[in-house]
Order: sequence, then C-alpha cells, then structure tokens
Amino acid sequence: MFSTNSTSPISHAEFGEFTQVQGDAVRGRNRVTDYFYDYWLSKHEGDKLPCRADIRPNDLSRYLDHVVIMDVSDEEAFRLTVRLIGTHVANFYGEITGKDIHTMANQQAAERIYLVSKRVVRERLPFLTITPAFAQERQYLEAFALYLPLYNAAAEIEKILVAVDIRSLYR
Repeated sequence: MFSTNSTSPISHAEFGEFTQVQGDAVRGRNRVTDYFYDYWLSKHEGDKLPCRADIRPNDLSRYLDHVVIMDVSDEEAFRLTVRLIGTHVANFYGEITGKDIHTMANQQAAERIYLVSKRVVRERLPFLTITPAFAQERQYLEAFALYLPLYNAAAEIEKILVAVDIRSLYR
C-alpha cells in the first residue's frame, strides 16, 4: 500500500538514540505494532483514509492499554495534546491525558515524539520508532512506538494513534 519504505538510525543528543522505519517496512518488528498496523490498514476503504471514528475500542481490547491518541494542532504552532493514554504507556511515561506532550518528565522522549509526529503529518505515512534505553534508569528496556495518522473529512491529519510496546532487552 505504501511505496516509501526506509529504515534510518537517528542519534541526536536532544532526541537520544532511536531508529525510524516508515511505510510498509514497519511490519515484522513487534507483534503489538503489527497488530495496530494491520488494523489501521483495514480501515482504508478505497480512497477513504482512516479517521478517529473508524477506531473502535472494542476492536482493540487486546492491546487497548498500549494506545495513545494525540490531537494534532497547527494553528499557531505545532502542538500534540494527549486525548487518551493506555495504562501500559502511562506506567512508563506518566499520566498526561489532556496535556501537551512537552509536559512529560522525559523531555528527550517528548522531543522525539514531536520530531516523529511532524514527519507523520508532513509525509502522511505511518512511522515506527525503536528506542533502546529510553530512560537512563531503565537501560534494560526497548520501546516500540508506531505512529498512525488519523484524518478528518478534508483528508488532513487531525489525530495520531500511537501503539506503544515496551519490552525488556533481556527476553
């Protein structure tokens, strides 16, 4: 479905070390993100792009605790406001429902989320990030985050659904 496929390791002091994967290349790296990617693709009907109303919590009950839904605003400046954060994600990043991503305690992660979300909006593609040791005190963990655009009736991205899976590197 998506012709743009690439994997690019990124290392910036302000964002930390992580890998970005886009388009269909997101498949096959994590079972949780694969589940969400396939679900998101199933919401494409012809030329119709997936929107928030297409996402049914009952369909996602298996991994609902891995979900983050962010509102995208670009009126004055690009902003990401969390509308929903699952318990699996909140356990690591904190409860930030109704708040801007920049309120997260881990500012390196917040900047990384903003960077990738801007790419999702600009390129209109799903992106997967893989981040080892996303927090200094948790060097044994790796985070997978799949960013999926959700559109409005005018085919503009108004929300981003993020599926997050945090795993031990020792499994």
